[in-house]
Amino acid sequence: MTENGNINNVDPNNGEDYIKLIDDIVFNTVKSLRETFREGKSKGKTSLWTIGSTDHADRALSHVKKYLQNDTSDSHLSHALWRIAVSLYFERLKELNIE
Repeated sequence: MTENGNINNVDPNNGEDYIKLIDDIVFNTVKSLRETFREGKSKGKTSLWTIGSTDHADRALSHVKKYLQNDTSDSHLSHALWRIAVSLYFERLKELNIE
């Protein structure tokens, strides 16, 4: 984490500070993706691979809307991030003709 977890301590003229901040963001993003995947897997959710890219994007949007409405019933940003990541994955498969 950045010093004391505070991004206000990042010096805009110090490239190393920005690299540390980006490392923190990437680390926490990957951690969130992993935790969300494990959560779904432990609940036995299997529809993940049977719905398409646009369905995942739609569900991501639903999570973002709930987050913006201050709904705390779920980790909506993490779930939106996961759905977008899966949607991007499926889009990449299409680009490679591996559907």
